[in-house]
Amino acid sequence: MNWTQMKVCCAVEDLDRVSAIMSMLDPRLLIEDFSDMDEGMNNIYGDLIDDQLKNADRTRATVSIYIGENRNPAEYAAFVRERFRDEKIDAQIEFVSVEDEDWENSWKKYYHPLRVGEHIMVVPAWQKDEFTPAPDDVVVYMDSGLAFGSGTHESTRLCAELIEKYTAPGMDVLDVGTGSGILAVIESKLGARKVDACDIDPVAVRVAGENAADNGAENVSVFVSDLLRGVKDQ
Repeated sequence: MNWTQMKVCCAVEDLDRVSAIMSMLDPRLLIEDFSDMDEGMNNIYGDLIDDQLKNADRTRATVSIYIGENRNPAEYAAFVRERFRDEKIDAQIEFVSVEDEDWENSWKKYYHPLRVGEHIMVVPAWQKDEFTPAPDDVVVYMDSGLAFGSGTHESTRLCAELIEKYTAPGMDVLDVGTGSGILAVIESKLGARKVDACDIDPVAVRVAGENAADNGAENVSVFVSDLLRGVKDQ
């Protein structure tokens, strides 16, 4: 399905009223408000803010909804214009055509085999037949799906490097917040005797279990737990 974005631009002081009117049509709003951007630039993360956002107009805000192709955008526009007029709100309406995309799978075109540490190779599961490992590679096939942990994030890579350095054969491991199960599978392939992997998200638990099975990591047990709440003491 293709979508039409109805984007309403207004003064920041009218944002709450505009949002209330737009939510009559659809409660799922996309709001862009840069009025507190200066506060963000004064903290330690200020240097990470994109220049385009730094230069954004602090006095204006936008509220958007997405209209399916089976709906008439003109009717939506007429509805909000009437209420803007009654509320004496000066706002501009813009329509933007948005093509639908398979967001769950489109990221895969950017995901390639990745070396982590000295010997660990994280390989997309759908490239298994195309990848030729080096003799001393420890290969982990991953399909992170909707769970966190493809191996590209700095925190995942750092943990994997430490795991490679400190894992000893026969040790028992607890992976709290396993996500895609990538670290649990790496532990298994590096010789851990038993790996218990938990996550609060049932989707992540399902994905991690599938990844463990696809890698032949039979000693990885995956279950739902809020941090350590569901973990047995022993």
